[in-house]
Parts: sequence; C-alpha cells; structure tokens
Amino acid sequence: MSDAAARCEDLVVEYRTAAGASLALAGVSASFRRGRLSVVAGPSGSGKSSLLRVLAGLHRPTSGVAVVDGVELTRLRRGAVRRFRRRMMGVVLQNPADN
Repeated sequence: MSDAAARCEDLVVEYRTAAGASLALAGVSASFRRGRLSVVAGPSGSGKSSLLRVLAGLHRPTSGVAVVDGVELTRLRRGAVRRFRRRMMGVVLQNPADN
C-alpha cells in the first residue's frame, strides 16, 4: 500500500519471563495511512505498547515484518534502526523515565 506511513504483517512478539513465554502479539497485521490519525485501542495487556514499540524500532519482533516510510525495520541492524528513528520519527513513551 503506497499511502501507508507504517505497516506490519504477521507480527509476533513473545516475551520470555521466569514463568515462561508470554505472547504479546500473535500474527498482527495492520496498515496506518499517511496523513491520517490512527488509534490503537484495547484492554490492558492486549499488545498495544508492544505494537507501537516495534513500529518505533524500539523492540525487534519475534517474527513478522514492520515497515515505516517504506523501510523494513525488521531487516535493519540495531544501529541502522536507531539512526532511522532519530532521523524520521519522534516517540513519547508512557513512562517519562523511558523517554
């Protein structure tokens, strides 16, 4: 989709904890159109923050594809993702200490 500012395909995010694996996203696909306001809503623990952290290049998914402004973040090395994020986006996280 050419008017997509960001999109993801079959995104899976799994966190490892002492109690075992926790699945935050299971095969999520979405597209966010350029120039439009998009809302990601859902109950606590539904994966909203995980989705946004992947699209911001702050977290690498377990599997799937994340594309922002035509750049596939999931193919870039960490340093390249960091440079892309610094140049192309602003991120304000919920916890001020994380900003």
